Amino acid sequence: MRALTEKEKRIVLVLAKDFTALYNARSLSKQVGMTPRGALKALKNLELIGLVKGRPFGRAIIYKLIYNEHARKLLPLLLFEEAQTASRWVKDFEGFKARALIIFGSAIRGKGHNDVDLMILIDQKDYDLVQKQVEEKNALLVKPIHPVWQTRNDLERNLKKSDPVLVEMLKSGLVLKGQELIAEALAHVARGE
Repeated sequence: MRALTEKEKRIVLVLAKDFTALYNARSLSKQVGMTPRGALKALKNLELIGLVKGRPFGRAIIYKLIYNEHARKLLPLLLFEEAQTASRWVKDFEGFKARALIIFGSAIRGKGHNDVDLMILIDQKDYDLVQKQVEEKNALLVKPIHPVWQTRNDLERNLKKSDPVLVEMLKSGLVLKGQELIAEALAHVARGE
């Protein structure tokens, strides 16, 4: 099997992270910065290797990610690679005892942020420890952490009901830690588990 192109990787990420949206080649092309014809070619390639499936929706073909073995192994890697674009934040939070961390909001968009929005996925038993880590980090940071706390059950429940805040957090955020866990939660929701 050949390696995916950077645009194909980006398409897989968009389909996984923005799972509530209906994407055709034209709408995906805008998300990944390519022509509609180029997006269609990439989608056809991804369909040939079994990562996406197209289905008719009116006059368009809507594409969804297929959560097979290939996708379950690929998605955590793509989430990890995407997080490396913000290596500063990966390094800043590498010692956190959380199961997963997603940074989102103005802190990753560049200038003008007044806090650091961070979804922190924890086991309930670790809340006090991670809360202490947040407080210690806030004592050092110029811009404080604004935590959004989730347990695994919270995450899956909120994904299943397509909670708009969590969907936007996933869509625009970077998974700094726990890429496997986030990919698994997305797969469960996509399969209706």
